[in-house]
Amino acid sequence: MPRRANGEGTWAQHGDTYEYRVTIDGKRRSFSGRTKGECRRRAKDAENAPKIDKKMTVAQWAPIWMEAYRKGNIAHVAYVTQNSYIKNHITPKLGKLQMSEVRPVHLQEFLQGYKARSWSMRSCLRLILKGMFADGIENNLCAENPAAALKIGSKPKRRPKAFTRDAVPKILNFAETHPYGHYIKLLLYTGLRSGELFALKWSDIHDGVISVQSALALTEDGYKEKRTKNEDDRFVGLRPEAIATLNAIPKISLYVLADKNGNRIKHSYFITRYHWFFRDLNATLKPTEQIPWMSPHKCRHTFATYYLAGGANLRAVQIALGHADIQTTQIYTSVDIETAKASIAHLDYSWRKNGEEAEK
Repeated sequence: MPRRANGEGTWAQHGDTYEYRVTIDGKRRSFSGRTKGECRRRAKDAENAPKIDKKMTVAQWAPIWMEAYRKGNIAHVAYVTQNSYIKNHITPKLGKLQMSEVRPVHLQEFLQGYKARSWSMRSCLRLILKGMFADGIENNLCAENPAAALKIGSKPKRRPKAFTRDAVPKILNFAETHPYGHYIKLLLYTGLRSGELFALKWSDIHDGVISVQSALALTEDGYKEKRTKNEDDRFVGLRPEAIATLNAIPKISLYVLADKNGNRIKHSYFITRYHWFFRDLNATLKPTEQIPWMSPHKCRHTFATYYLAGGANLRAVQIALGHADIQTTQIYTSVDIETAKASIAHLDYSWRKNGEEAEK
């Protein structure tokens, strides 16, 4: 029996509801409604709906999506990371599937394979998949977003690492005589991100306050100076030790940290000398006193941890760090384990013994 053409429908009535069966694009469809007009409108909407491109695969769409929707719209570091995840993980495992045939179960099974990986990696994979399919809908590659409700589990609560109370004095004392000690002192006394320190100019410092306006960030064309992370200037007060450190640095350039030619120091130059500092420091310490190497960003964690432990209010620390959300700053309120250990000494039950004797 030949198929009916578009628009040639049949009717059925089920109580107070009508059912309209009609052929659309070679497929028999059924539409229900309280009136025949309602059924016809639903059928017409389905007939006029954009046609889904069922040939485009995940592997074909991914690079198009990255170029059109991500490049230039997110930080270059994030772009590089997401592109790597697509090439090394998403395309090899999901690439052959057509965009229109991907179902939530396909993506959930895919993410299950990364249970042993970090939460941040799983979160990034979910972010990519959500974006790919959300923009795929707008381009008529799929009717729904199969990544909309993907689950990756709760984010683990991890305390930020900071240098210990025993380590900080050793670091700062050694920094007084080390040729690159001012790098570490400025990180510990200001809480700046390393990229912000690289971009710091002498003109940004006035009356004991740093105006943080820009940062050195990795771009497609290498490291470039850009606005700060939240694109807002912020102000960081300087302790006398920080001011003394700055006063001891020769002003041979517009930038506070410059090489011998007066150029702003490069990221690789800074990291190498940061390594040298801790290598030289540990060479002066006993094996039992060695200070584990931690990245420059841990100096920022150290600044925040002991700034709060010293009695600063949360809002003040948030402003100094440049956090857009105070909940980001909140994580530092519970990291000072050494303070917790020391303060427990104030718990005193000496009255208990006397009380027991009194009861006798």
